[in-house]
Amino acid sequence: MRPARLFWKILLTYAVPNILVAVTFLVVVSTWQRASALRQVGEQLVDTARVVATLYRRDLADRTDSERQQELRDLGKATGLRITIVAADGRVLGDSAEDFRRMVNHSDRPEIQQALADGLGESVRYSSTLGVSMYYVAIPVNANVGAPVVVRVASELSAIHREIHGAWWLLWSLACATGLLAIGLTYAMVGRLIKPMGELTAATRVLAGGDYNQPIDVHRDDEIGQLGGALEHMRTDLLTRVRDLRESRQQLATVLGSMREGVLAIDARQRIMFANEASGELLNVGVTDITNRPIREVTRSREMHETAQRVLAQEDSFELEFEAPGAVRRRLMLRATRLPGDPCPGAVIVLHDVSEVRRLENLRQELVANVSHELKTPLSSIKAYSETLRLGAINDPDHNLKFLANIEEQADRLHQLIQDLLQLARVESGQQAFEITSVDVPDLVRVCVEQRMAEAAAKSIQLEIEASDDNLLALADEEGLYTIIENLISNAIRYTPENGEVRVSWRAEADRAVISVSDTGIGIAPKHQSRIFERFYRVDKARSRELG
Repeated sequence: MRPARLFWKILLTYAVPNILVAVTFLVVVSTWQRASALRQVGEQLVDTARVVATLYRRDLADRTDSERQQELRDLGKATGLRITIVAADGRVLGDSAEDFRRMVNHSDRPEIQQALADGLGESVRYSSTLGVSMYYVAIPVNANVGAPVVVRVASELSAIHREIHGAWWLLWSLACATGLLAIGLTYAMVGRLIKPMGELTAATRVLAGGDYNQPIDVHRDDEIGQLGGALEHMRTDLLTRVRDLRESRQQLATVLGSMREGVLAIDARQRIMFANEASGELLNVGVTDITNRPIREVTRSREMHETAQRVLAQEDSFELEFEAPGAVRRRLMLRATRLPGDPCPGAVIVLHDVSEVRRLENLRQELVANVSHELKTPLSSIKAYSETLRLGAINDPDHNLKFLANIEEQADRLHQLIQDLLQLARVESGQQAFEITSVDVPDLVRVCVEQRMAEAAAKSIQLEIEASDDNLLALADEEGLYTIIENLISNAIRYTPENGEVRVSWRAEADRAVISVSDTGIGIAPKHQSRIFERFYRVDKARSRELG
């Protein structure tokens, strides 16, 4: 592709001066050629006039008018010139072209006057006699007798002009042919010079369009070749940089996509430029259609909008904990950081889901409160019995042993609570090792039921087993499974009123063993059912241990 503007600029830069020089040369040469032709004609006319003057002195002066006229006609035909003999007073004595008797007086002719005055007269003018332009040359002749006369020789300018025009036509034809040849050569040379420039222009347009895979091949040893080499080096460098940038972006996208934290990038107008998948999950929005949308419109969060305003207006980072709107309620920790630049181009917002952390903190606080309550009861009993014994009951044989037995019972209970706490700590820290073995589920359930038969009978509660498969085996930690079943039966008996029922059953379900403990007690509200296996959890903190 040839860049037309540059091509014509260079072509005209070469062609116009050459054309001007050629035209100037032709004008000068043409002018010189015309002057040279006129000078040659003038010299020829002068020579002819001198010959006629010599002839006039020798012969024509003595002849009659008729003889002289005829002689002049013969000379005119022989030379192709007009020959006129004019007396000093202007009378025409003879003429080779016209009847001299009918010709007017020529005393006013400039060539005649100049010849009489200077010895040679020349004039280029229109002949009123012949009706054409003529070139006149006149010289005086001193005859042997009588007054001097003037011999005038003239030639028609049309013949001179035809000769000059013929030379001009040949000269201009050669000049035009040479000019066209020069322009053609210049066109070809400029085209050859401009062609690689067009290729470079096309290549740079491809580069500007983002395609860096097309090589730039300009095989020249001049500056254009050096420019092509520089562009090729730039192309390969850009290709490497773009590949590195794409790899970096892919790596960054992979990292951001795998993060559990939500990451959003906003511009100075608070429009979202980027959001990873985690941010959509945390904010309960889809990330495919939120680009270039305002953050307040997408998140519907006043806290995020106000934080974005603050971080874009100031140079500090901000942290904020808030509850994200949506069907799934989450507690989020937001950290907004301003991007460098003046004016500020935007900010990055990182979201952390702290819902589980806050839940665990609440559970820990509840655990501390519940454990404190559990520990307070045996300690209070031990202190009360100890004070009673110290105040004199130790010497009462009917009650001292009973008080000591109660103290021992409460100490055992306190010891069991501490053991439960230690075991809970080991489980949460991952230090508790479970021994997975094949457990006979029916035998284990029967053992747990037998352990709680006396407790059920004390409240007139009917504790029954509903057996469905006496050969059910399960892979489990036997001690842990025993503790779970015993706690479930104990809680069922504790929270079932007198004359109630507690049933324990088991069954195989797919590849699992299902153990069920049901009762006719007060039950557990759905919001508390997920926490029934927490060792020290109480449904109602105001209730006693007996009421749950």
